[in-house]
Amino acid sequence: MAKSTTDRMPRVRPASPDDLQTVVNELETLQGEIAAVAARMRQMKLKQLTITGWGKYERALDLLQQFSAHAEFAVKTAHTRE
Repeated sequence: MAKSTTDRMPRVRPASPDDLQTVVNELETLQGEIAAVAARMRQMKLKQLTITGWGKYERALDLLQQFSAHAEFAVKTAHTRE
């Protein structure tokens, strides 16, 4: 069954500096979790793991780079009150 359009996340929405800081904090948390896995691998002397979903990581990285570019463009083109 297809989802209705009301269930989708909005493609465009206002974002405050606090919203962006929340994103930064969430990314730092994920970075720490991944670093903990790497540290545990080194501790256990594991040379490699087989990880499913690697393509999702690559897609997420692409999306984050696009988001960053869109955010930077939004700042450059924003109308400021003077």
